[in-house]
Parts: sequence; structure tokens; C-alpha cells
Amino acid sequence: MEQLSDPPADGSVHRVAVVGLGKLGQLHVERLLRRRDTQLVGAVDADPAKAGRRLDDVIGRETGLDLEVSDSLESIRDADIALVATTSRLSDVAPVLEQLASLGLDAITICEEAVYPWRQFPAMSERLDAVARENGVSILGCGSNPGFLMDVLPLVCTLGLERVEKVTIHRSLDMRPHRAERLMRFGLGCTLEEFGAIDPATLVGHVGFTQSMHCLADVLGWALDETHEAGVRPAVLAAEERHGAFVTVRPGTVAVIEHCAWARIGDEKVIDIAMYFGFHDAGDKVGHGDTYEITATDQSVSLRVEPSWGPFATTPSTVVNLLPSVRSGEPGLLSVVDFPVRRLAARGGDVIDRGPLRAENHLASLAGQA
Repeated sequence: MEQLSDPPADGSVHRVAVVGLGKLGQLHVERLLRRRDTQLVGAVDADPAKAGRRLDDVIGRETGLDLEVSDSLESIRDADIALVATTSRLSDVAPVLEQLASLGLDAITICEEAVYPWRQFPAMSERLDAVARENGVSILGCGSNPGFLMDVLPLVCTLGLERVEKVTIHRSLDMRPHRAERLMRFGLGCTLEEFGAIDPATLVGHVGFTQSMHCLADVLGWALDETHEAGVRPAVLAAEERHGAFVTVRPGTVAVIEHCAWARIGDEKVIDIAMYFGFHDAGDKVGHGDTYEITATDQSVSLRVEPSWGPFATTPSTVVNLLPSVRSGEPGLLSVVDFPVRRLAARGGDVIDRGPLRAENHLASLAGQA
């Protein structure tokens, strides 16, 4: 996929480096190559199996760029901004963001805990903000959720309401494209006895509930008294076989898991959010789709998105669409909710018209890697 040199009318082209070439990192590379306003100038990955190889060989497709993957952030000091796709934990990504700032690079990361970190990680947030300001750069955490689907999107929907009293969000993610190894990390395909024997600390669920809840509360002007994140638990047992791309879920085993969280003000639950991962069926109590219910004093609204927003498509689009806003943002640690709506929109004119993404096969192959 050769990158075409057709910049925007104002001539601004952002020199971008990607840090982390896992599944999502590779998808970000593809999106960047389709933009008129970005030029991919570097790639970094600490994996010895990737560092030192041509980018084309690592991602398995032609880019038209003569780039070698490096294991050093120093190699990308000539970039304008780094797109960091490495980890979900702020404690792991913070040193990387600090080093990028010291090199004079803006940074945008898909680390869930970096999306709205001020409440949960005040000390790290203050340090990142200070380092960014000292170096005159911007740092933003964003992605599909947190960063859009469970916070920014419902907040925009409250514009037409008088005073919000409760926000309920249920999202469902289709796990059928994944291989057995990844499905077992969610407890999918296990009997109830097998599920109960799994160490809860090793079960995979959603990362970012806390960030979304505090973001919703702060923007709505709520002072939360309590937040709670429940453990991952079975939600649906298969009554008959459910077939995925690589795995068949047998009758009597876990077909869908639930991971939920809530926040209270006093005795009132004001935020109720849940994620359902699995092999969804139309007859399940929670089908494949996303629902939003916002209760307000003047009216209540319900929204349904079907099928669900897909993370392999939504996350790269969200990040790449926000990249120019990070470049023009004020120095410091930023939040997506600080940007005006005009800065959040997908600008079709910035995308090279090359026909549809070869997404179906590419996304399936990426999902199958884990």
C-alpha cells in the first residue's frame, strides 16, 4: 500500500511515527498511509522479532516506504508526533510518553488508562502534564472506549437534555473471529466449573471503566460518592453449538461473559455500564449491539447501535482523526472532551480516495493472530 504524496490545501503534513506494531499498531499504519495530511516516517517495536526488519515485512504488506523497524525511540526524533499502541496500563506507557516529550514529539496513545487519568492516577497525570508543558508538546490518550463510545458519544447526546440523572450503557463485542488461546483468557468456551476455577486476576475483561465514569461525571458536574467495578462473570451459556472462525462453543459452556461497573451519588446509581464479550445469539438477553439510555428531568432517550462499533475499525479511525488536533493543541496532558465538536469529526477530504479499506480479510487475519 504505497503512500501517495497529496497534502491538504494548506500544505500541512504531519510526520508520524508508530510505536508498537501489534494488531492495532498495524491497523494504525494502514490508516496513516491513507491520509493526505500524514507522512509515516518511523516505526518502533521492542520485540526482537520485529526490530531490525523492514516495516513491509513486519506488517505483511507493501507500503512503498523504505522504513526499518527500530527498538529505540531515539530513531524517531525527527517525527512530529508519535502514535503509541503498546499497553493498556498507564504505569507502563508513562515512561515512553515522557521520553517522547523530551525528544520534542507530541504523542497520542491508545492506552486506556491514559484517556482520562486524573482521578485514578493523579500523581502520574500531574507529572505527564508537567513534562509535556516543559517540552512544549501535547499528550492525548484516546481510542474507541474509553475515549469515545462510553464517554464522549453519550456526553454529546446530552446536549438536548435539561439535566441528566442517569447514564446506562451496554456494549457487546463479537469474539467469533478470535482463536482459542485468546478466547480462553476471557473464559469463553469453559464449563461453569472450569470458569470458577480460573484465577479472577487472570480473566480478561474491559479496561477503562473508571476513566469513562469519571469523565462522564466531571463533564456533567457530578461529584461521585462511589465507583465500583465488578469481576468478570458468565452471562450466557450456549444451549446449542455456536460457531466462530476458529472455535466452536459447545452446549452448556460459557458463550458470553459480562463485565460491568457503576457509580453512585448518595444511594442513587447514576452510571451503569457493562461490556458483553462473546458468541452472541439473537435470542440472548443481551444481543449483539450497543445501547445507550440517558435519563433526564425533561425527557429520556434511548439509542441503539447495531451491529456494535467494532474496535478494530473504530479505534484507528478515532485516533487518526484526532491526530491533527493533538498537533495543534495546547501543551500538556489533554482529554478528548476538551476538543470542540468540529475537531472530532471525520474529515473525508483528508483521506486519499483509494476505494474501500481491505478491512474484512485484514481484520479477520489480525483477530486470528491472538
